Amino acid sequence: MAEEDYEKYREELIKCREKITLELRELHKKSKNIKDIDSKEKKEIYELIDNKIQFALQINDILNTIRIPDEKDIENRKNILDNYANSISNLLSINSNYLFYGCSNINKVENVLNGSENIMDKVGDLESSIINAEPGTNTFFPYGAIFVFENNESFFNCKNYLHNLKYIITTDENIDVLKKYYLNFGYNKNIIINHQNFYDICLHKYENKEKERVSVL
Repeated sequence: MAEEDYEKYREELIKCREKITLELRELHKKSKNIKDIDSKEKKEIYELIDNKIQFALQINDILNTIRIPDEKDIENRKNILDNYANSISNLLSINSNYLFYGCSNINKVENVLNGSENIMDKVGDLESSIINAEPGTNTFFPYGAIFVFENNESFFNCKNYLHNLKYIITTDENIDVLKKYYLNFGYNKNIIINHQNFYDICLHKYENKEKERVSVL
């Protein structure tokens, strides 16, 4: 049933993209018939063309991103939503200097890394970031990512807050893709880790020998 629903969703997206393509052709024809390049009507058409092109690009991103999730992936993501925040909060020191940002669209991770999307006013606690990183376990979209920043004196005053980026947390299916792709941004591939990796890092950094060492995933 999941495969059938996936194909149906994919076909709807393709039909929508085809419709936009036809609309763009008509708009281009219409724009050519308007002699005055500075006319209000022509500017409105150009704006409409630009909006439709952006919409078509978004559809392409979706088509290149969606897939049929397996049961293990869904179970893992539900476990993250239900248990991960509490498990990490039990490890982190009260004086922890981490800040988090959850991004549900794996494609938009690029926008954050190249600085085209300012997230300074969106960073916050881990719990809300976990929720924001999940596009929906009942959808065909893969997990997003959680950015982990070191909150020091220069974080909110630094021109490039990405200097304080410590880790990018995502699920296993995205790790190899992000490691390969985001090396282009000059980041060490070791910053891209899964949730268990970050748990282990926190366990080591804020280790309390009186607490039982347990795996959360």
